[in-house]
Amino acid sequence: MLSRTWVISVFFLCGAVTFGQPISSASKTLPPNFQSADFDSVFAALRDSKGSPSKGEFETTDQYNRRIQLQPKLSENELYFLYPAGSLAKYDADKEEFTVNIPTKRFYKGKPGEIAGVTKLTPPEIFHSVVARDPVTTNDGTYIGTNAYGAQVTVFKRSTTERRLIVSNFSESRGGQTLLGEPSLLATFSSPQAKAQELKHNLAVLYIAKPVEPYIESSTFFDKATLNRPQDVHTTSYYLVVRVAEIWIVDSRNGTVLTAILPSDGKFTNPVPPSLLVPGKLISSAKATRSAQARKEMVSGVVTVRVVVGEDGNVISATAISGHPLLRGTSEAAARGSKFSPGVRDGKPASFEIVLTYNFPDY
Repeated sequence: MLSRTWVISVFFLCGAVTFGQPISSASKTLPPNFQSADFDSVFAALRDSKGSPSKGEFETTDQYNRRIQLQPKLSENELYFLYPAGSLAKYDADKEEFTVNIPTKRFYKGKPGEIAGVTKLTPPEIFHSVVARDPVTTNDGTYIGTNAYGAQVTVFKRSTTERRLIVSNFSESRGGQTLLGEPSLLATFSSPQAKAQELKHNLAVLYIAKPVEPYIESSTFFDKATLNRPQDVHTTSYYLVVRVAEIWIVDSRNGTVLTAILPSDGKFTNPVPPSLLVPGKLISSAKATRSAQARKEMVSGVVTVRVVVGEDGNVISATAISGHPLLRGTSEAAARGSKFSPGVRDGKPASFEIVLTYNFPDY
């Protein structure tokens, strides 16, 4: 698992900056005085390297060559981002165990596309980001705000800057099922109670990541003041788009690697709680056809059927819950002929309910 040894140097316009140090796979520790990548420097370098391909008026030839060569250097090598994890960790004294919960934040991005020659916005892609550096908030003064009824209040102006990593290989689904709750990553490890309190203050998360296209993103959000919440908050978020190889939980005092979160099939996902029921998948289904009376009356529409599936994947019952009465019987019959893979709860086969939809188009 911990098998890397890297030394990475990337050249900025002002000189060389080291983004990695030898990591010992034998001792499973980070080197003394380990320093993570500087987010702002990496962001600026990737942004500038995507600028004009021509040599700038105020660039020397040496600066131009470094800028042009910078992006492939960064994209070819892994970077290391270290983030304090004390606030993310909870300790269970009975189990003598830490749980580190790394929350992610959804990031939506629309995709333009053409449908029948008309440019439309397709459903947005969902990305997930993790904190790379704590947000920085500054006070930008005050002003007197007045609402439509003439009420006045002192409004405080604040600016917040976020720096986050978009984990391009994060998925909210596992086994074809979208999991419930806010997406997050969990890591657990044991620690003696006598050392736990001190250790918690020194925990850190190390992200081992490689930049991927489009390398950087940014967004702005303005939350306007109200009478009950007299604050104007302008939030600017800067993102580095990366593919994460591994996530380590480390003791920042001595660099000891306490545990690691590894991807499954190349992707990270929030864990499946043991008590969560994961429904089975539809393996085969029968086609629903109109009855003779429905054909005679040219009935059409959509029918939904609630299906109860047993632990063996066979249908126990099928009951239509919506749709035309003349279409319900054949829809229920089709549902009863369906076959599913078993549901899973606590690692064991489990029965589950699911709703099937049958569409009878117009004539």
